[in-house]
Amino acid sequence: MTKYVTQKNKNILILFLVAIIGAGMSIWWQGALRPLFAYAQSLDQISLSLSLYDAKNEAVNGTFDIRFAIYTTDRKDANSPDTVGRLWEETKTVDVRGGMIDTQLGDATAIPQNLFSDSSRDYYLGIKIGTDSEMIPRKKIGSVPSATNALSASDAKTLAGKAVGTAQGDIALLGNGGTFALNLLPTGTGTNQLVIGNDGRLHQQNTDTGTDSQTFNLGSGTSLHAANFDLSVSSASTKPTLRYDASANEWTLSNDGSVFNPILTAGAPDSLVAPSRGGTGLSSYEQGDMLYAQDATTIAALSRGTDGQVLVLSGGLPAWSSSIGGHWSGSTIDVAHGGTGNTAFTAGSVIFSDG
Repeated sequence: MTKYVTQKNKNILILFLVAIIGAGMSIWWQGALRPLFAYAQSLDQISLSLSLYDAKNEAVNGTFDIRFAIYTTDRKDANSPDTVGRLWEETKTVDVRGGMIDTQLGDATAIPQNLFSDSSRDYYLGIKIGTDSEMIPRKKIGSVPSATNALSASDAKTLAGKAVGTAQGDIALLGNGGTFALNLLPTGTGTNQLVIGNDGRLHQQNTDTGTDSQTFNLGSGTSLHAANFDLSVSSASTKPTLRYDASANEWTLSNDGSVFNPILTAGAPDSLVAPSRGGTGLSSYEQGDMLYAQDATTIAALSRGTDGQVLVLSGGLPAWSSSIGGHWSGSTIDVAHGGTGNTAFTAGSVIFSDG
């Protein structure tokens, strides 16, 4: 190769590099300084210049395959592997003229934009020329003075081309307490607008706080048609539910969300509440009517009878009758059934048994 290759253990490399990445990164190689040349750099590449000398301290010339790599760890032992902590690498053919190497790191293999994102760790540059082992120690990468503020970017005017402002596409700034200013939010009464706290519509129907409204409406402006409206408790599959049945036009109640029973018929008086709910199911009565259980679930009304009738059981149900077991005649009850057999008496008369 060259004397540099055959006598690599005796060679003395005096390196000086300056690298600038988009954030302003630079690399300083310890050793005697050599003249450097300023040139433009790509924002996604690192500009690198270094001097290469042989054991006689003479500048090296030639074309070499050089591997450049960036690590998170240093390497000071030639016998240790050179793969530990490696984040990025590229190998390319570089012309060395007058001992000077000028190249761009990242022009052969792109450098990830977030490669140097962890400001809490150190980064190192390793260089391997030809078949030689990687030079040790590696060179620590630092920041040039103008780039140290990039860690906080306290005076950055733009971010990815976006500026701070209130126009479309601008970056919004948080106000006092980490909140957005109200003028940055789409408030109003139109579509896709936020309702603010002093909007009268909130106090009219959507809250019971701070209003004297006697109407609380859910689903304002929406007709139920044949659909039901449910108020359910819990998220269980068998949850208690209060439902308005739009088909039957009545409120119903369910303990399991499956079987519903009517509470009352909408628009009807409370007397139509079913017996199962403590009502009679009847809508009207007449003076003197009597209510009785017609069966286990039905309440019936017995209309008043005529003067002189008595209440008897007929077929197990109450009924009015003009006689009791055939011993009732007009208004007279015979002696055998607890009566006197007489319909009138004279004052002072004595009633006695003659047999």
